This record gives sequence, structure tokens and C-alpha cells, in this order.
Amino acid sequence: MLGKTIYTHVLTSEYAARVHDAHTYDAVSRDIVQRWAFPLVPDSSLLPGASCTYGRGCIYKEKGVSLARSALVKRDSVLGRGASVGEGAIISSSVLGRDCTIGLNVVLENCYLWGNVTVEDGASLQGAICCDGVVVRAGAQIRVGTILGPGVVVGAGATPPAYSRFSTAVADEMSDDEDDDDEDEDDDDRPVGASCAGAAVTAATAAALAEEGELLGAGGVGVLWKVVPTPSSIGGGTVAVAAVDPESDEDSEEEEEEIVGEEYAQEEEDLNFAAEVNDTVKRAVGDNHSVDNVALEVNALKFAQNRTFSDCVLAILPALLEVSLQPRRLEPATL
Repeated sequence: MLGKTIYTHVLTSEYAARVHDAHTYDAVSRDIVQRWAFPLVPDSSLLPGASCTYGRGCIYKEKGVSLARSALVKRDSVLGRGASVGEGAIISSSVLGRDCTIGLNVVLENCYLWGNVTVEDGASLQGAICCDGVVVRAGAQIRVGTILGPGVVVGAGATPPAYSRFSTAVADEMSDDEDDDDEDEDDDDRPVGASCAGAAVTAATAAALAEEGELLGAGGVGVLWKVVPTPSSIGGGTVAVAAVDPESDEDSEEEEEEIVGEEYAQEEEDLNFAAEVNDTVKRAVGDNHSVDNVALEVNALKFAQNRTFSDCVLAILPALLEVSLQPRRLEPATL
């Protein structure tokens, strides 16, 4: 197509996936833990020094794990070497890296703790990713979708907003990462600690709280990078509302109007594409064109408007259903 050669390899029994955000990170990790990616499973010991053993309910443990008697480890969990779990702790569908320390009555659900993570007594984590060296103080509540970068410290009793991301990196480092991931975006100049979206925290409030360190509680270490509004947008590389200057309400309103205008324009383009594909399919069916010719026309529209395969399917299905439901005229039988 258009002078380009595309090479493909069709997988039949192999497992392949690309981890490009937190959502796919979680999905692929679950497939590995639940043995859908066999032989790529935790107990295969593919990494040097690995010594995982498989237990009933997809529970894996390395040598040197310290587990209190009253601690409860539920299915689909992995405990790395040197991990210590205190009395009354509940671990469900979570992965603990090496040398992690879990205190008394801690609740972990659908979490990923990397190496040397410390969770103190009474803390609760749900659907969170904690990078190397993270410390969660006693009584802290980490909500779903939260990502804590290396070295971040959550203060005692703190409750950061859901779907938030914290880091100890300086502003220049974080802006460089943002430039690499989102070259086509216009929000590269937003200040670290002021970018947020969603109903939980407004941009101005997040900036003020980040300066005062209140999002991570007393003694917290780290700044707010951004907050994404929904689980589906975790790791998507975009922010629902760009960062704004807390002292400039007019700039905020203008940016919001621009975003709304872009959304309406995108919706109009989607409707036009769907209508064009719909008409193409109906015309092809009416003129009794071959399937190959129809596919060629739809592919031409797809590449011309830079659309995905799913966009084409969503536009084709209504046309096929409408054509199939139309009454057909039966030709008289000849004797």
C-alpha cells in the first residue's frame, strides 16, 4: 500500500505482548502469574539467582521469605526473596519484590511492590505500583491506580488521590521523559507538581498541596507528577487537563475551551469516517462487488484518515446488519 512493504508474523501458539502503560503491565503480569504465558512463569527461574517455587492457587515464594502465622496470602501472589510479612497482613493478587517489609495488619490488593519497599503497620494499598525503595508509613491509604516512583515516602495516615503519580525526580528530568513519550503534545512546559486532572483534585489545589507536601502527608518525600481521571487512561501518555497557572483563571478557561473544541472536532471526524465506510459497504453489496474489492476500498479509507482496524470494524458492522435485515426479492422458480 502506497509503495510500502509490511512484513508480519502470525503467532499461533506463542505469547507476545507489548507493555506500554500501567494497564498492560498489570495484564501481562497477571498472565504470567496465572501461567497463561507458560513456560514464561515465575517458577521457571529464568533470571540468575531466581528460586521461586509454585504453590496451590498460583502462589509463588522464593527462598528466605518470612511469613507470620496469622498473615494471609491469597491466590495469584508472588513473594520475593527476603520479603517479610507481619502478623495479620492480607496479601491478595499482589507481587512483592525482594527484601520488601510488610508490617502488621497491612492490606495489599492487586499491587506491585518492587525491591526494598517498606509498608508500615495498618497501611492499605489497592491497585498500586511501588517502585524501588518506596516507604509507606503507618496508616496510609494508597488508592487504586497510584504509582509511586523510586524513593517516594508516603507520610503516616496520608491518602493521596486515586490514579496519581508521584516522583522524586527533579523538574528537568521529568520534562525530558515527557518529551520522549509525548513528542506531539503541547503540554511539555507544565510545571512538576502542578499537573493534575479529574474530580479528586483540581490543578490549583494540587499545585498548592504539592508545594506544602500535604498530598504525601507529614514527612512525605516526592512531588505530584500528574493525576489521570480514569483507569483506562493510566499510562496513556496524555493528561485530561493541561497544567495551568493557579493565579490565571482566564488561561485555564481558554485551555479548557480549546480541549472541548478538539474533542468536538474529533467526534465529527469519527462520524464522517464511519458514514463514508458505511456508504462504501452498502454500495459494494448493492453492486455485488467482491470481498477483495471492498477490503481494498476500506483499507484505502483507513490509511487515508490514519484509522485503526477497530474503527473500520465499528463502521462496517452496522452496514452489514442493515443490509442483512433488508427483505430480498425472490426470483420466480423456473420449471
